[in-house]
Amino acid sequence: MKLRHWSKRDLLLGLQDQQHASEALGKEVREPATTTCKEARRSSNKDVLPKTAFTPSALSKVAFEVVTGLLQHQPDVILIERQRFRSGGQAAVQEWTVRVNMLESMLWACLHTLQETRSTGTVNFPTIHAINPATVANFWVTGKHMDLELHAEHYQAGSGIMELQQPLKLPRKKIEKKDKVQIVRSWIAGSRDDVNLCFEGEAAQTAEFFHSKGRSSSPKLALSVTKLDDLADSLLQALAWARWEQNSRQIEKLLSDLND
Repeated sequence: MKLRHWSKRDLLLGLQDQQHASEALGKEVREPATTTCKEARRSSNKDVLPKTAFTPSALSKVAFEVVTGLLQHQPDVILIERQRFRSGGQAAVQEWTVRVNMLESMLWACLHTLQETRSTGTVNFPTIHAINPATVANFWVTGKHMDLELHAEHYQAGSGIMELQQPLKLPRKKIEKKDKVQIVRSWIAGSRDDVNLCFEGEAAQTAEFFHSKGRSSSPKLALSVTKLDDLADSLLQALAWARWEQNSRQIEKLLSDLND
């Protein structure tokens, strides 16, 4: 499988740009500009974004930019990670969680609106699926103990029924971020054979981030690495969905052959 595009996008930059534009407009009325745009950006990077940067009006612009950016790649499928209402052990849901869930809803709303209002005769709109990160993590961890790809040997010849494998009992432990990152590292290194990947262009540069536990062979690339788990999650989810679709088509074909 070839992978050409694989990157992480900081959505807070879009919120910063909106906040700077709003502040600049108000400041321009009150007093003349005394700093350059470059200086303003350098100083603002040290500041924490105010709550007004996460209002529905601000997040809606970010959601629209994300969606239109994705559609430029003309994808067949768009996967949106299902967010949970985490409380972090506290009595109430944390405000940051509410913001993330709000953005998730806006992404769905933007995609559905564009799908319903697209012109007839245009390129087919991609299908959109929600994907559960916990299900994906369990799926790939299971791959260490059993074959994740469906084969004809799983069916009893001539009986028309499926030969079920014994249920696999996984260790009752939480799958950590480092476990998911390690799976991706093993794919990149070629030490795990359940997925064969070929990285090209941008994806090849991103794959470099996973070498030597996040220390790329290029110092310039290594400095830009902040979190590998988000990159790992996106790849794990995309490949899990592709494998599920492949297995689904294989089941359909095998059942059709058995009934002939």
